[in-house]
Amino acid sequence: MAVDKPIFRQFLMTTYRRFFTHTLGLWLLATGLIVAQQPAKKVTTTRTIVKTISAKPGVAHKPDMHIKPGGVQFSNASIEQVFEQARQQSKPIFVEIYSPNCHVCASFIPILSDKKVGTFYNKTFVNARLQLENRPTQVWLEKNKLYIPSLPMFIYFSPEGKISHVGSSNPDVDMVVNLGAVAADPTYQGGNYATRFKNGDRDPNFLIDYGYFTKITRDTTTNIKVMEDYARQQPADFFGSQTS
Repeated sequence: MAVDKPIFRQFLMTTYRRFFTHTLGLWLLATGLIVAQQPAKKVTTTRTIVKTISAKPGVAHKPDMHIKPGGVQFSNASIEQVFEQARQQSKPIFVEIYSPNCHVCASFIPILSDKKVGTFYNKTFVNARLQLENRPTQVWLEKNKLYIPSLPMFIYFSPEGKISHVGSSNPDVDMVVNLGAVAADPTYQGGNYATRFKNGDRDPNFLIDYGYFTKITRDTTTNIKVMEDYARQQPADFFGSQTS
């Protein structure tokens, strides 16, 4: 599948902004929980007493995080079994890191349930979902030296189990499909960034992509080197601008 560069660039430019959106969303969610725990009062009029139902302490509504039939088929096997299955089938792996408490993650449920997304991802990848709060997920992330700055996070691996791409997206069908197409393309995927950088690619947008990739994969040394190259390209007034 050909990579749609304009769409790809659009969701890449939103990557860093989404971290702050996610943080704000969690704050709003927490605020909602506090309000829900406050006992409601009885309202009395001259003729009628209206009783309202108090929310039970510690109970909050959580969205349905299940992917609908026809969408992406996520394996119920352990992550180790998923990687073994992918190796046997010679298929790359797609892993979504999510949380049931994440409002942004919830907005992706219709997207991951979409037939177009499901058809592409089921044909191209062996798919898995990992809940961030679960201890096995934390152990797996630490083992693979992965940093998750925002949710949901999409991580892609080669059939051999080597990380090949990472990405965030807007909850948009075409963007999610295009992200998968980039991840499956050896020319554009993050696994090829080091070679492109070594060969002299210093396009500013590429440096942003590579910087993000090295941030997620905890490659601090390369991250500093890449972003220093990016900073040297910027005019003096750039760093105090809204874009910066």
